[in-house]
Amino acid sequence: NQQESLSSLEFKTILHNLMDSVDVTFNEDLNWSIMLKAFESLQRKYQFHKIQLKSVEANSNFRFIVKIRVQPSTENALISQSFRQEYDLLALGKQKFNPAKHVIPVSVKQNSQQELLNSYEQN
Repeated sequence: NQQESLSSLEFKTILHNLMDSVDVTFNEDLNWSIMLKAFESLQRKYQFHKIQLKSVEANSNFRFIVKIRVQPSTENALISQSFRQEYDLLALGKQKFNPAKHVIPVSVKQNSQQELLNSYEQN
């Protein structure tokens, strides 16, 4: 609206909030425990940058936006990339080594054992 204008304090606040945060967008469901582990890893990696979790928002397109508060002198692209890589690595590791996905159903085990027994008896 052209009739409305921001005061210098409002403008300064908006600009400061834009400059001191990094937004990382997730187009998939967010695994909260992995997200927190990735964030803790990011804090350890950049411990002198005083990184803080600002917010996690869900938008109307079913995307999650993780907002990370950083110092204005921080390289935002590097923080974003590092956080996303850590999240993806942890998610891949959990997916790869999730024991629930490697459980063989009892019926399959029994069939395999019976087939093995039958082949042994034939020889």
